[in-house]
Amino acid sequence: MTIQVREDMAVQDVTLGYLIYALMAAFPLLLLPLFAAFSINMIQQPAQQSPLLGQHLIWQRNSCIIFILLLLLVWSIHSTAGAVVLAALSISWFYYRVAKGWLMLSERKEIAV
Repeated sequence: MTIQVREDMAVQDVTLGYLIYALMAAFPLLLLPLFAAFSINMIQQPAQQSPLLGQHLIWQRNSCIIFILLLLLVWSIHSTAGAVVLAALSISWFYYRVAKGWLMLSERKEIAV
């Protein structure tokens, strides 16, 4: 039995992307996994990674930064009802970004940054 590999199909290791998405999804644990994911992501250079993983690293970085800014905005709102609504929308948006990125990575599709 022989295995034929097409030359245009490059094997790309995207384990780092899965690890960061998993840490991002576990953010309710006192936000520590989110900061760990963001720290790991900031250490990585998207230009040195494969194009697929590089785009996902940028997607993850943007998601983390925007989510942290939204949480700071929620914290600064003095109205309880407004803060709860904005927090629920922020968390829903963040989980949508994590799920979309994870699914696109598992399908080996590039993601529009």
